[in-house]
Amino acid sequence: MNKTLKKILLVLAVIYAILIMMGIFDYIPPNFYKLHQANFSQALPPSADHLLGTDWWKKDVFTEFVYGAKSTFYSGMLAGIPFLIFGILLGVGSAYQANRTSYYLDKLLEILNSFPKLIVLLIIIGLFGNHMVMLMMIFGIISAPKLAELIKGKVLALRKEAFVDSSIALGLSHAQIIFKHILYYNCRHIIIGQFFFIYAAAILVEASLSYVNLGFSQTSASWGYMLSEARSEPKTLFTWPWDSDFNLKAFVVISSLTLLTLSMVYLAEWLKNRDHLLKGIE
Repeated sequence: MNKTLKKILLVLAVIYAILIMMGIFDYIPPNFYKLHQANFSQALPPSADHLLGTDWWKKDVFTEFVYGAKSTFYSGMLAGIPFLIFGILLGVGSAYQANRTSYYLDKLLEILNSFPKLIVLLIIIGLFGNHMVMLMMIFGIISAPKLAELIKGKVLALRKEAFVDSSIALGLSHAQIIFKHILYYNCRHIIIGQFFFIYAAAILVEASLSYVNLGFSQTSASWGYMLSEARSEPKTLFTWPWDSDFNLKAFVVISSLTLLTLSMVYLAEWLKNRDHLLKGIE
């Protein structure tokens, strides 16, 4: 990764973190707007009072954008945490020791891997409604086989190494061997890289569901909802930004989703390549 790209990613990360913190602590400069407050003038251009202007429904675009960034963070974490937990447990449990438990965990891995993720989420929405906390957690769980298979391959290869028997002979517990010598020393780049992948995927899934009104509730804000509302405005992206017909709301959301997800995917690929270089793999 060259220095210029590192600086760009660092700037994007800082901006994203600031937006998330603003959303969490309900601070929207230059004023404290209420979410979905709709008593402004319609379609105002960007100004000191409205940093991104107002939309067709008299709402402050910057306010919605900030709270939408918070929603992406919650979505990524809600999917990422169960993804890591189940991925690590399935990967290690199905490969570290050959016994009946590992056999059943391996079969569970195959079953989870066969689920069509979007179809599963739509079925859950039809049965239980669009509870995004549950949906994102389930999305993380059914995506866990991707991480589990990578960890399983590492564990199967490392299990044959002499250091495992040596560690046991020295009195180290299986937990120490797994968490320190296998997961931390040999799998941490895989785990972190796959977390970035699932974070990006969760953002796109949440935005897609919100775009068709199946995501967060209407009392919340989401970049997907913003894009859905922007699509209904009589404006277009195919004019110059300073033209009054330019759809600034749609442009901001599309640009942010693209930059955020591509950054996460690039970081994941960079970590994988870095892991290969450290191990001398071309």
